[in-house]
Amino acid sequence: MKIKSIKIIYWITTVLLALFILPGIFFMNSPMALEGTRHLGLPQGSI
Repeated sequence: MKIKSIKIIYWITTVLLALFILPGIFFMNSPMALEGTRHLGLPQGSI
């Protein structure tokens, strides 16, 4: 593979992963997410 195609694949993968991760950041403050972390026994400051 050429360097250019490797860079294109890298950036496409990076953008797709970011698109999957970003919505989770917005939902972590929802009451359901907070209750889930409480149920798992995680400290509240870890979110």
